[in-house]
Order: sequence, then C-alpha cells, then structure tokens
Amino acid sequence: MDDITLAVLSGLFGPNIAQWLTRFRYRVIFIGTILGIYLTVFVTLIYDGGLRYAISAFVSKTFSFVGILVPVGIASLAVLCAFIASLGPRGK
Repeated sequence: MDDITLAVLSGLFGPNIAQWLTRFRYRVIFIGTILGIYLTVFVTLIYDGGLRYAISAFVSKTFSFVGILVPVGIASLAVLCAFIASLGPRGK
C-alpha cells in the first residue's frame, strides 16, 4: 500500500482489520454492516425504554428517509475501505 492509503485505513480501522476485511466479498461487508447497525440500534432502544418502546420506535424510525440512508452510507464507506485495502500488495 502507498503511504496515503495506509494512513487512511490505519486511522479508520487499523492495518490488521483492513487486511482482514479484504478476505470478504463486498456484498457481505455491506449487508453485515447494515445489519450490525440496525441490531445495535434495536438493542440500544430495548435498553433505553423496554421491548414495547423499542419495537414501536424501531419501526417508525427505521423506515424513514434518514433511517435508510445513514446505514447505507456507513456500509458504503466500509466497502470502500475494504476495496482500498484490497489494492495493496499481497502479504510480505
């Protein structure tokens, strides 16, 4: 990897995690990131107000414009970082 790519990936994920991400297909990284975000939000809502509150708040906020685009943007950034990490040289 060149110095700029290494600095960006090391700052975001660390070099070991960036190298580990290159083993997966981009679809798996994208869908896994989105599911992880939604699961984290749901568990946080359960912790904050209980299961009944979590279900109603999750359904009402998840299917809004922001509730869809923010996880898609974060997942796209994860895929971009995995792609950049895959451009580097293989093993030393």
